[in-house]
Amino acid sequence: MIPETAEVKRPQSILVAFDGSENSMAALDWALTFAEPETIVTVVSVWNTAPVAVGADQFFFPEASDLARERFDHLADEGARRREHPGVTVRNEFVEGNPRDVLAERSESCDLLVMGARGYGAIGAVILGSVSTWLLHHVRTSMIVVPRR
Repeated sequence: MIPETAEVKRPQSILVAFDGSENSMAALDWALTFAEPETIVTVVSVWNTAPVAVGADQFFFPEASDLARERFDHLADEGARRREHPGVTVRNEFVEGNPRDVLAERSESCDLLVMGARGYGAIGAVILGSVSTWLLHHVRTSMIVVPRR
């Protein structure tokens, strides 16, 4: 989706929403393929701090966010190694917060937001909510939702 107010140009900064799923790997792969030299690709994982999202692990296992950060770094690095990207700078960022809010805020300082289609389907989206659908309606930055493989 490209908002009416968006300036259409080759992006110099791409934000990739990453949760470690195959869909987010596909989004990272797409972004690295699309990026030209001198582009900065920021791979961001948002650790949802809402008690409903993290469940009891947060309270009984406070190191869960540290483990999630380590897993993110490993998977994001693995995803970046899958494709050659000469001249492209890849940065990993692990952030705690609400995914919708964090991604919407971060998208304001990038040229393109890329994320994978989660694939919950209609019922799952109603129950869990769709971050990508919400962002499509609330961000002013150009956005790509990479479909499931």
